[in-house]
Amino acid sequence: IFLASQSATSIGVRASGSIETASLIFEVRDSSNTPIDLAHSVDVKFNLVASPGGGEIISPSSVKTNNLGQAKVNITSGTKAGVVQIRAQIDLASVTIISDPVSVAIHGGLPDLNHFSIFPSLVNFPALDQSKSMEVSVRVGDKYSNPVKPGTVVRFKTTGGVIEGSIATDIQGGGSVNLFSGNPNPVHATLGPGFATVTATTVDENHVTISRNAIVLFSGTPNISISPTTFAIANGGSQSFTYTVFDENGNPLGKGTTITVTVEGTSVSAQGQINVELPDTQSPAWTQFSFTVFDTDDSTNAVNPNSVSITVNSTGPNGIGENIIFGTSR
Repeated sequence: IFLASQSATSIGVRASGSIETASLIFEVRDSSNTPIDLAHSVDVKFNLVASPGGGEIISPSSVKTNNLGQAKVNITSGTKAGVVQIRAQIDLASVTIISDPVSVAIHGGLPDLNHFSIFPSLVNFPALDQSKSMEVSVRVGDKYSNPVKPGTVVRFKTTGGVIEGSIATDIQGGGSVNLFSGNPNPVHATLGPGFATVTATTVDENHVTISRNAIVLFSGTPNISISPTTFAIANGGSQSFTYTVFDENGNPLGKGTTITVTVEGTSVSAQGQINVELPDTQSPAWTQFSFTVFDTDDSTNAVNPNSVSITVNSTGPNGIGENIIFGTSR
């Protein structure tokens, strides 16, 4: 049993707008490799040996060969994307003859808003003052939760920088474009300077434009402030400090930024948030930190106070920032 012809190698899921049925013609030949005639017609059965389980239909389940020794079967998609394999079989008195399996791909349907997602690779893009790029990805599914048909077009726009215009989805319903830093520098109506809206759009089965948005923070140059700016620690005493690390718009710096507090002086030490690494975040909570400096030797009250310096340093994808303050301890 040989496959003589196949009308399509792929079809769409039910109600996808694509062709939902493929026809396969199998040809039965004799030992001399000649198609059998009507006098030797046989019943050919058809079976699904693999399917995604979405209610696929094979019809007819059995048919007699015609004068060309051929038997035709139709495979109609269900509600799930995947691959079906069809096999033809002849049951004779002494032997069962089967064909090699023939595959037909079932692709997903048209986009559905409930199965449409956008994923920036970073929510904090450390590129406000630099030339950089990062990926923005989408995942698009149909109303049955399957990936949409490959080649579905998704378009992009941004209120900050520049973004590649469109992609055609792959077999998993995904794709990505590059977002580039540059003008215009974003200003969000609610969140303020530095925040951009990236929008992905496509069209659903009702010909309605659907979209998903992602907020991306474009963070810039490091700034560091420390309070208080001067200090005098008593013998055996301590002093608490707060410090902020932020960009020029007051927003947190990018993922991987390391912040280090260094205290130099005689018989002093620091405890608290003196070694910090930032996650990928837009939260202002990751701009404010604190620590305490202690006089560690209370046995002697120095007549002349000792000089102490405190350095807060940040290093990371936004660049380098530093602030130093000076004071005394006894």
